[in-house]
Amino acid sequence: MTMLAPESKIDLSLVIPVFNEEENLPALFKELESVLLPLNRPFEVICIDDCSTDHSLDLLRELAQSKSYLRIVRHRINCGESAGMASGFAAARGEIVITMDADLQNDPKDIPNFLAGLTPEIAAVCGIRVQRQDSAVKRVSSRIANGFRNSITGDRIADAGCTYRPIRRSVLQEMMVSNGMHRFLPTTLRYQS
Repeated sequence: MTMLAPESKIDLSLVIPVFNEEENLPALFKELESVLLPLNRPFEVICIDDCSTDHSLDLLRELAQSKSYLRIVRHRINCGESAGMASGFAAARGEIVITMDADLQNDPKDIPNFLAGLTPEIAAVCGIRVQRQDSAVKRVSSRIANGFRNSITGDRIADAGCTYRPIRRSVLQEMMVSNGMHRFLPTTLRYQS
């Protein structure tokens, strides 16, 4: 495992909001390591604990003892996913920030393909949840919401609710933070450029 001093250059920062994910965290880190270590690029994983009521924070602290790349940010009050991402963006040191959920619905094996799609003229790549673990009602509601959102914004985002995406940190530095920001991040980035 690559040991990094705090001042070392980081290529990739993974920003992962965490709320009551103790059951998923061991498998998530196993999958992340199997993908990130072979890339041979300096990386960090920033987990933002949003006041979990289970043992997620304890588990993260335990994992951090053996994983020098793991950084933990803890909210004092439960703030939600957008605030978690904003905290992660503020802490990220990598040139590329990859946002993902901790619930194992985002496959770390997609990271190399995401990075390949992030060409010099592209600031972000948006993921799509292929095998969603949501109810049929939630999936249909999501399709309707995506269609409406795209008709208003002029976007062509297939799954705005999917927060799995690599983004150049340089474009995040001017990002306005708001509640629900994670759903409109691609649109905001498009209007920024």
